[in-house]
Amino acid sequence: MPTIFEIFGLRFFFYSDEHLPIHVHIEYGGNDAKVEIATRKVVQNRGLKPRELKKATQLIRCTSRRLSRLGTIISTKSKTLFNYGEDY
Repeated sequence: MPTIFEIFGLRFFFYSDEHLPIHVHIEYGGNDAKVEIATRKVVQNRGLKPRELKKATQLIRCTSRRLSRLGTIISTKSKTLFNYGEDY
């Protein structure tokens, strides 16, 4: 799970075998969340406080174009590398 960036103690990362919709994982103080990049919808939250999530979604908004491109690259490459498609 490569780290994309870390700021204010929030670590943003993707897994190498990601799936659509493009999303980013966030880790902070042993807790984690998953947020869709395009909508900034919190898909999963395991322990992040509202202010931590707010800060994370603000950072996603500021970097969403770059995150989306990176997520697309990772999603495409993992399908190619592991040779699976939509029906996997």
